[in-house]
Amino acid sequence: MMFKWKVSLGILLLFIDVLTYSFLKAKDKPTVKQIKSSKHGKILTNDKVSISNSKSKKPKRKLIILSIDGFPANYLDHPEILDQIPNLKNLFAKSQGGRIATINPSVTYASHTSMITGQDPGFHGIEGNTPIDPYDQEDGAWLWYYDDIKVETLLDIAKQENAKTANVYWPVTVGAPIDWNIPQFWREKTNSDLKILRSLSTPGLHRAMEKKIKQPVLETTKDDAKIRTGIEIFLKYKPDISLIYSTDLDTYHHAKGPFSDQAIEKLKLTDTYVGELIHKTNLYKREDLALIVVSDHGFTTAKSICRPNKLLLEMNYLQPQEKTWKYYIKSTGGLAFLVENEKYSESKQNTSTFLSAENNPDRKNLLFSLSSKIKEECKGVRMIYSGDEFEYYRKKSFPLSLAILLSDESTHISTSWTGDFYTDVQNPIFTHGFPAYRSDMDTIGFFYSNIGMKESLSKNPKSKSKEKLQNLRFESVKDVFPFSCMWMNWNCKPNLKKED
Repeated sequence: MMFKWKVSLGILLLFIDVLTYSFLKAKDKPTVKQIKSSKHGKILTNDKVSISNSKSKKPKRKLIILSIDGFPANYLDHPEILDQIPNLKNLFAKSQGGRIATINPSVTYASHTSMITGQDPGFHGIEGNTPIDPYDQEDGAWLWYYDDIKVETLLDIAKQENAKTANVYWPVTVGAPIDWNIPQFWREKTNSDLKILRSLSTPGLHRAMEKKIKQPVLETTKDDAKIRTGIEIFLKYKPDISLIYSTDLDTYHHAKGPFSDQAIEKLKLTDTYVGELIHKTNLYKREDLALIVVSDHGFTTAKSICRPNKLLLEMNYLQPQEKTWKYYIKSTGGLAFLVENEKYSESKQNTSTFLSAENNPDRKNLLFSLSSKIKEECKGVRMIYSGDEFEYYRKKSFPLSLAILLSDESTHISTSWTGDFYTDVQNPIFTHGFPAYRSDMDTIGFFYSNIGMKESLSKNPKSKSKEKLQNLRFESVKDVFPFSCMWMNWNCKPNLKKED
């Protein structure tokens, strides 16, 4: 009897041990966040689901977008230049992309906004670098403010996807929804700018980065400050999306010209900083990190100037002493648009408003006189104010325009009304802002990931973006947006207006 009791007790204890072991094993099983649909694709929720293996969860994807302002696509055709920038040359060889088109107008602020929206300036609202301001009453202001962008950006989508973002000096980011933000802004390019930029940046960030890399990010500091600050923010805070904007190449192209020794030397320095970024982020050994290297426009050399506002002054449409104007031509370099003051004010309330020249004798007379004068005197410049080509530029670039001026040759269109209507220049003007169809306005765009976009797709065979991803090509500055969304597995929808 005693023996049977002991056997029964042993069996009971063994059964308890088995139950305890099973419970502990179930408790130790790893969990993953459940995937649910969101407005821009799939997101991770806090709901937990058990999985049957102990493999660690793959790290969340991250993306760095580095803009090298003013990088002409023509440099890609010159091995002697590429050989001097080994880090970029190696990256380009590993990447998808190459020569890409810019947008109209081919200027920095419009282009960088197109990168993060996938839209043309006529839709996203940043139609140039500076506001329409004939008499400089804004004291040299640029379009710094994120609030002026009319559509959703990659930054808005990141916020909706609960992704963290960082920025070093990307244009049009003052007031942007960025977790670690140092926006581009300046006033007098003096010491006071330091205090202003600290105030506009994420509290404490600008000062902390200055202490870390031994110099501040400012309009007057160079690419080493900007790129190294971007690297440090990425390593310290680990944002999901990082924007980094460098300015030196563009500065030297404006001053000395493309292909100049000084510009190439500056590009070599920028290449060194890109090498630091690649090394310190361990880019080539990571599957969770992608890098986009892109630029905003190419460069050309202008040898003459056309000043169409001089005619508007003579016709009394511009009155500088009273600081009033009825018509004004706003130029971006080799592309310009004619606006009417009263119409522009009305259209601020209703952006779909467009008042044509029909049934308006005053406007008709101006358009005829101006187009005739330009055709007669300004070499290589033409003016359009009707027809399909005009509608194309008006809708995509300048919705408020009455006419568009295009320079097909080497004439710079000036906003000045002083001097001759047309004149050759003694010193060449190194510039951009010409029509995007010109090959010298082409720039660069490259996407790199260690696993590549196609392999990335094969690892996500149920992705809703499969067909789009297979057909995706890096052909325009606007393609930064879809490439970013595809890499992050976000189902981004362009054309959405920002919510107030």
